[in-house]
Amino acid sequence: MARSFIGIRPGLLAQPRRCLLHLLSTSDIDSSTVFALELIQNMDNYGHTVIYADPPGSMPETLMWALQAYGVNLLQVDSFNAIDRVEEYAAAIAYNVGGELNLPIPTIYYAYNTFSAGVAHDVLIAPSEYMRAQLRSRWNVTPDYVMPPAVRSRMFRGLKRNAETNQPFTVGIFSSGRPNKYPKRCIEQLMEYVPDDVRLIFTHLSEKGAKPKRRRPNIWMVPKMLDAALKGLQLSDVAIYAHSDDHVSTYGRLCMEMLATGVPVICQRKGAPASILEDGKHVLFFDRHSEIIPRIRLLRQDPRLGEMLGANGQLFASWHDITIHVGTIKGVLRTLGA
Repeated sequence: MARSFIGIRPGLLAQPRRCLLHLLSTSDIDSSTVFALELIQNMDNYGHTVIYADPPGSMPETLMWALQAYGVNLLQVDSFNAIDRVEEYAAAIAYNVGGELNLPIPTIYYAYNTFSAGVAHDVLIAPSEYMRAQLRSRWNVTPDYVMPPAVRSRMFRGLKRNAETNQPFTVGIFSSGRPNKYPKRCIEQLMEYVPDDVRLIFTHLSEKGAKPKRRRPNIWMVPKMLDAALKGLQLSDVAIYAHSDDHVSTYGRLCMEMLATGVPVICQRKGAPASILEDGKHVLFFDRHSEIIPRIRLLRQDPRLGEMLGANGQLFASWHDITIHVGTIKGVLRTLGA
């Protein structure tokens, strides 16, 4: 339910106008929560309060520490509609929030991959042209802006690769670990069929994650944590971007981070990445899991192909840097009087 503020609401002039309220649909490490962290880091002229409605203590420690390191006030609530003294905030940014929400302050709705007509908002932002089309066709709404959940491409571009000699050829596949996104079948097939002289590094989620059918010394597992992909990509010669079979990415933030490192990427051909990336230029696409091993073999046998993909992917990702796109949010806030 869209709405429009004209001028500044009565009573808000007497309140602090420089603190933003960030409403997270999940407290887990996820594309939208990491994007909120990136925005906070690049908007130091505002104070920030992050609120989530998941159970207390559910936020991973690495994400909690990162938020607190930037001076963020972090609160857990049972309902977003029961936030105390909400009128004191300049504006709110709701990331992927569903259900009903009607705050008495200007509200930006960042619809990363879902939309709820019950969320009252003044500005609707989509992460990609792909999601803009989804919003129009599925929910009959048109976003006011398209702004990617931009990445720190400059930091990933300067990633220092592991220079140790005698390291095995390494393939990395990483995930936020959300139950509806985790590429369990893809990882399990890779664990079974990856050659013994290739090291596989993947995100491990204990009992919920993929499990090897047999113990193999070339299989490495990393825990889900903030910047786990960054650590894994330091070791990787090839990165794989994939999700569960029934999940469709509306942007592909992790894919953009992989591209920004200059590591050649093997990418699942669906969703937003398939609409903006070119096969054989930015990535190598796959449609079935059985196609991944042959593409790994191709990149291993043809280093020049990997170098070309890495260079093109890195250039493409540079246009998705947070410093380029944060101005969209800042401009919207100025328009809202925040």
